[in-house]
Amino acid sequence: MESKHEIVEISSDSCEDADVHEEWVVDLSEAQTSGGQALGVPASIRRGWFGHGPTEILVCIEGKEPPQTWELLWYNQGKQCLIGKGWYAFCRDNALSAGNIVTFVKCRGVEELLVVLDRLDG
Repeated sequence: MESKHEIVEISSDSCEDADVHEEWVVDLSEAQTSGGQALGVPASIRRGWFGHGPTEILVCIEGKEPPQTWELLWYNQGKQCLIGKGWYAFCRDNALSAGNIVTFVKCRGVEELLVVLDRLDG
């Protein structure tokens, strides 16, 4: 599974009032899409986006309304974070499979995360 995190210049109307956003791009594995496995959050994302301990996040899925609430699961005294409830339904509802790309976008000054799904052809 490939995962990357970068700060990029704004290139989408989804965060129209923000000047910079961060993206976390996840190349999904079979285990993440077939067995209801929670999505592990890299430490840099956990620290920068979630801090310590919120149990829920608001998520805007591109092209869908209204925002959804997804659950954050915390382990090892806050050192490990997983996205649980909400992620499972997203995988199921979108028939995700290994190789699909999911991009999480966090805009400066905006509470909700934007989730964008890219599918591979074939």
